[in-house]
Amino acid sequence: MRMRILDNQLPLADFPNLGSFELGVISVLLASLLVVTLLLLSARRVERRARQAQGALEEEIRRRSTIEHALRESEEHFRTLFENAPIMIATYDAQGRFLFWNAQCERELGWTQAEVSAHPEPLLLFYPDPTTARSVHEAIRDKADGLFRERHVRAKHGEARVQLWATFRQPDGNRIAMGIDVTRFRKTQQALEESEERYRLLFSGMLSGFALHEIICDAVGSPVDYRFLEINDAFEKLTGLRRGAVVGRTVREVLPGIEDSWIQRYGRVALTGEPACFEDFSAALGRYYEITAYSPERGKFAVIFNDITDKRRAEDAQKRLETQMQQAQKLESLGVLAGGVAHDFNNLLMGILGNANLVKEGLPANSDAYLGLTEIEGAAKRAADLCRQLLAYSGKGRFVVEPIDVNITVREIAALLHVSISKKAMLRYHFVDNLPAIDVDATQIRQVIMNLIINASEAMQERSGVISVATGAADCDRERLARSTLGMELAPGCYVYVEVADTGCGMDARTQERIFEPFYSTKFTGRGLGLAAVLGIVRGHHGCIELKSAPGRGTTFRVLFPASTKAARPLTVHPGKTAEWRGSGCVLVVDDDETVRTVARGMLERMGFRVLTAVDGREAVAMFKENGPEVHCVLLDLTMPHLNGEETFAAMNRLRPQVPIVISSGYSEDDVAQRFAGRGIAGVLEKPYAFTALIEKMRDVLQRGDGTTAAGP
Repeated sequence: MRMRILDNQLPLADFPNLGSFELGVISVLLASLLVVTLLLLSARRVERRARQAQGALEEEIRRRSTIEHALRESEEHFRTLFENAPIMIATYDAQGRFLFWNAQCERELGWTQAEVSAHPEPLLLFYPDPTTARSVHEAIRDKADGLFRERHVRAKHGEARVQLWATFRQPDGNRIAMGIDVTRFRKTQQALEESEERYRLLFSGMLSGFALHEIICDAVGSPVDYRFLEINDAFEKLTGLRRGAVVGRTVREVLPGIEDSWIQRYGRVALTGEPACFEDFSAALGRYYEITAYSPERGKFAVIFNDITDKRRAEDAQKRLETQMQQAQKLESLGVLAGGVAHDFNNLLMGILGNANLVKEGLPANSDAYLGLTEIEGAAKRAADLCRQLLAYSGKGRFVVEPIDVNITVREIAALLHVSISKKAMLRYHFVDNLPAIDVDATQIRQVIMNLIINASEAMQERSGVISVATGAADCDRERLARSTLGMELAPGCYVYVEVADTGCGMDARTQERIFEPFYSTKFTGRGLGLAAVLGIVRGHHGCIELKSAPGRGTTFRVLFPASTKAARPLTVHPGKTAEWRGSGCVLVVDDDETVRTVARGMLERMGFRVLTAVDGREAVAMFKENGPEVHCVLLDLTMPHLNGEETFAAMNRLRPQVPIVISSGYSEDDVAQRFAGRGIAGVLEKPYAFTALIEKMRDVLQRGDGTTAAGP
């Protein structure tokens, strides 16, 4: 039987033997069965779901318990963390009341949780000024943006603190604030800034130059260059180099001509760390520097330096001055000696030359005796020339000063110069036209030129070469004059020079130091007065000498004389032999040298005078008193015992000032005239003097008187 249930109905066609009632009952039973079955199935589902719901509830309860436990642990963890955090953490409500205040807050600010919670306006604890406290409250209430802001607060015991605070808004409306105390950092920062400012002021304001560099080495580690990293303002002033042209560049870029010694010295400082202090000359900058170098770290070095160029130049000038002073003192001593020797030697020559003159007067000109005496006179005159060189060296030579053209003077002795030098030497002239005149004694200048030419010729040492004679003018400042010989006390201005240069053997520095000393010579024995005489003549004319020489490179002497304000005049031509002249009256001859007294007596008596003689000043004054009215003239020596010439002159002048007194001395006329300036001497007669010179002097002196004692030829 097939049965189908459709919409709770059974197909009755399947039960043909049942009545309708039975069928109805069966249908009801079946429907009831179906309902019961459905109810049973639904109850089971409900029971299953109930069991499932109970399990889920129990799971939820267990989960919630776990969460609550975790929350409690988390809360405890975070509370411990906040409480012990190394930063300040605090919570507060919208009214500014503190809810939480960790231990770091208490350590930094001093107040406890209870103290800040109990205070009605706790911000006044940190900001005593109410206005500031309100401003901060508004800021932390409205700007809970988590940004750190600097706050200047007051701690419990009154100390000022600097702190950084950030505020965060919580969902419940409260705020949490976190802070860091930066007081020590700010003080350190301020101290650092102040230190940096002091360093900056020191760095920019220091008078010494400063520069920081890094060394540059090659592949094997040897220093080859260095780079400028920083310089100060004084660096620019002391070197003339600008910051923009220096910093970041190497020294070889800035100063291509830098000496390797500077790089090597700085390299040792940078690589070894050993400091160095030194003074050196920078050829690239043309200055002297005093330098201290040290290494702040390996591979770098710093220098602190000062420009000592002026100091070094002053020291060099001082050394030159001291050397010149020592040389001048030595030459002055030698000059005194030379002058004394010349004076005494002149007295001896006076006897030789005077007696020769007197004897010749009575001899025939063609006799052997006359010729022999002429030779004696020549020898005496040559000896007198030697004395004049000694006097020239001592600065006491006789000068007849007049403005001359130095070019004319050199040209006049050109022929003599050619015959005076070696045949292997070529003489060349270089004249500058229209030179100013110089106030000099032409004869003395000729001697200077001759001596320099002869010295140059002998420097050739029999080798071929060139001797150049040049003239010119130069404007000389004090520094240039101070570097020259005799020039340290001369006034700056225009100087005319004569230069003699040779291509000979030259001189080393030691020889140059002694070249002007008398009797010092690099030649054979018996030479050595030439340059000494040059020095004396130049000194007497207020000039100076420049010398340049080196072994194997020849020598150049440049003699400089002050330019004259006058025009040059034709050279003085001295008159020839004086005509025969005779005098009369009494002449008193005063001299401590017997030879001089004898010769002078003979010459004066030959002229027609009666002669009285005295051996010293004391005897002379006594004789002058005794024979005063008879004495028409006095021939007075300058250097004598008891009373010297000046004292004797003064005594006689007080007794009879109208009597002419002629000073007879081995020193020059200029020197004697200077000593007796304004005292009324009648004249000066240099020893040794010839008979004709005495005649000329006596005639000149007596004819300037009243004329009664002079007679014509």
